[in-house]
Amino acid sequence: MRVIEVSMEQCRNERAEKTGDPEKTRRSAASSGTTCDIVHHTTNMCSSLSKALHHGAQTVARQELRGISDQGRRSHTAANMAVVVPTVQFHNGYKMPLLGLGTFLASSEVVGAALDTALRAGYRHIDTATIYENEAAIGEVLQKWLKSGRVRREDLFIVTKLPGSGNRAESVEKYLKKSLEALQLNYVDLYLVHSAMGSLEQVGAARGPRVPDVTTDHISIWKAMEAQVDAGRARSIGLSNFNSRQIKRIVKEARIRPANLQIELNVYFQQRELAAFCNALDITVCAYAPLGSPAFADHLKQRNGEDAE
Repeated sequence: MRVIEVSMEQCRNERAEKTGDPEKTRRSAASSGTTCDIVHHTTNMCSSLSKALHHGAQTVARQELRGISDQGRRSHTAANMAVVVPTVQFHNGYKMPLLGLGTFLASSEVVGAALDTALRAGYRHIDTATIYENEAAIGEVLQKWLKSGRVRREDLFIVTKLPGSGNRAESVEKYLKKSLEALQLNYVDLYLVHSAMGSLEQVGAARGPRVPDVTTDHISIWKAMEAQVDAGRARSIGLSNFNSRQIKRIVKEARIRPANLQIELNVYFQQRELAAFCNALDITVCAYAPLGSPAFADHLKQRNGEDAE
């Protein structure tokens, strides 16, 4: 599950409604130096979503008890009852649902069923990446939903990412085209540079620890990312796992500014300064592992050939 921080104005409005004192709220928000209290917002939104999902499930159950026998009609009714998740707007006008399904560490064998269930529950923001190795399985499920008419392409928000092994200008288009082919889509809604440090491409089935590419050039990579927007293969572009200094360099040279930064963000690792920095630049922030990721340490050990405890 993924949660994106809302804007400063949204947080102020929420707090003003609760306190009844807009001026006090504005002073509090300004002094905090961040966009909002992510724990507060996450809890409220998850609570609202749970209530909506519960209501939706009750509604579908009542419809079925009424004896609707036509399978097509029942599927259409369930799809139309999907929960409407609030969105955040990028600087270019496109909107991203605040709640999304993360698919990191979800194998092709399990991600299909998980995605199908998520779509039925109302998820429309789906996050994947080349290195997750599950784009093809995700594409199969998306096509079933699109072809059946249960969802429209414009209702989906699909995110994927340039792998570290593609962190060079001449590789950006190649990797995005591979992702689009696997996802069976003509474009993605958001394409991210997955990591600030590039790595050397490894040839063959056997893979060892990643070897850093010390020639990584963020500016040339970003120019190639902008070209993907121009070509219509990505509606918005952004960054993942970048720090403020790296972001500042890119923004200074960018023709198309980053729309989003995806970083680890949770109650134990709030990154308030980085979130405030992005807010000042009108770059939205998306949290991965908002509830923590206890399996990640074992994943890193296995990837580097170490024994997981």
